[in-house]
Amino acid sequence: MAAQSLKKTCDLLIITTLFAMMFSAQISHSNNVNMCIKHCVSNQCLKEVKNATPIMCEDACKKLCTEQQQSGQERYLVPVPPGTSKFCRMFPKACGLFNL
Repeated sequence: MAAQSLKKTCDLLIITTLFAMMFSAQISHSNNVNMCIKHCVSNQCLKEVKNATPIMCEDACKKLCTEQQQSGQERYLVPVPPGTSKFCRMFPKACGLFNL
């Protein structure tokens, strides 16, 4: 009888631990993507693209950050000489909206 209640307790603890791990992984992933988007919009997109709006930059940065998380590779928007924009090369449709 005692062994059976101990087994039920252990099963409950294992299930609780698995749920805690799943939720912590999801929260960590969400925080990483949100911080990536926030950093990308304010520090990269708005500085690279002329006449950019935060909404337009947020869409492009969501795509960039989500791809980084799925592929496991980090990519950065590196400043390039004036006249050529790496951001515009990565997102030509976004830059085409503002005739850059």
